[in-house]
Amino acid sequence: DKAVEPMGDSRDDLWIADRLYKKLRELYATEGGVFPDPILHLHWDYDDGDHPSSEKVAFEINGYTWADRQGLTTFGNLKDDGSTACGCWIYAGYFDNFETPKCRSRVKDEPGTTLGTHLGWAWAWPVNRRILYNRCSMDEHGQPWDPTRPLLRWDGEKFVAQDVTDFVATNPPEVSAQNPFIMMQEGVGALWSPSGMKDGPIPEHYEPVESPVSNRLNRRQFNPVAVISGKGEFGALTEAENPEFPYICTTYRVTEHWQSGAMTRSLPWLGEMMPDMFVEISPTLAAKLGVQPGDRVEVTTVRGSLVAPAMVTPRMRPVRVHGREIEIVGMPWHWGYMGKYTGASANVLTPHVGDANTQIPEYKAFLCNVRKAGGSGPVRG
Repeated sequence: DKAVEPMGDSRDDLWIADRLYKKLRELYATEGGVFPDPILHLHWDYDDGDHPSSEKVAFEINGYTWADRQGLTTFGNLKDDGSTACGCWIYAGYFDNFETPKCRSRVKDEPGTTLGTHLGWAWAWPVNRRILYNRCSMDEHGQPWDPTRPLLRWDGEKFVAQDVTDFVATNPPEVSAQNPFIMMQEGVGALWSPSGMKDGPIPEHYEPVESPVSNRLNRRQFNPVAVISGKGEFGALTEAENPEFPYICTTYRVTEHWQSGAMTRSLPWLGEMMPDMFVEISPTLAAKLGVQPGDRVEVTTVRGSLVAPAMVTPRMRPVRVHGREIEIVGMPWHWGYMGKYTGASANVLTPHVGDANTQIPEYKAFLCNVRKAGGSGPVRG
């Protein structure tokens, strides 16, 4: 549902996608192109006046029978013979009709009668189930582990449920107990991934590539198949326990930021709420450095440095590892050299190290040093 009217000449994503496809189809029809059939014969009937219908798109995602366009109520209605169509199986049932789609339902549970699953309030994927793998809330006899909060319970003949069951409810509890994780190949919980892990299958403890301590649980200091990239100074790494970089640095987002710096720095109301980069340090580190809140500090890694105001809070506390206290230094993302609100960027400090399986960056723990830089107030880029 629309929140606000678009400003100026701006258009919403659905309008842009619709016009883009129609223009491409027109060009293929008039000028031709390599393999035109997927463009020219794409099923695209979302028109609703001057704007494509978001409800028609929702119905397409939900799925329907091809012959009579009846909405699917569950992914169990899907067929592999071409008689049904569905944009995404996990959403089958959320918008099964145009008059009273389940996603717009607003029926609250009666007070004091349920656990607050509110099955009549909106819709949750899949099949409006609120808790995945909910068979695990009961023992092998179908009795809840916590009798005071019975999400599901076997009464001797059937399951009494306050959720959509995530198992075949017609089976007796002794049978369903053998397969509580229906989305898992084995049907049961797993301690490790059976295949595909580059550093598996058994979980190991590795220190971050940059760590203030040595690894006492493994002869390998860090993951031997971690993805290490970057060139020049951006690819530089420091060894463990380097006295030149005695502190742990970490990065995070704050509530006022929206998704990424490219958007946050371009929205005045968000920039006004959180206009500047800052470095969060503990009171103990502030005392050691002679830093007061608002003083500028310089944070340095082997890759680069930045200057920003210090925020001294008890939220940052040193950790005790191997018998010594090690300070943690925190800073948020989002600033850079472009946008309405510019400033120092944490990207100049972070290491170019990725997880072995996903290449998710190792930005939550690396080594740095901090010193008082002189002056106070914001540092603009």
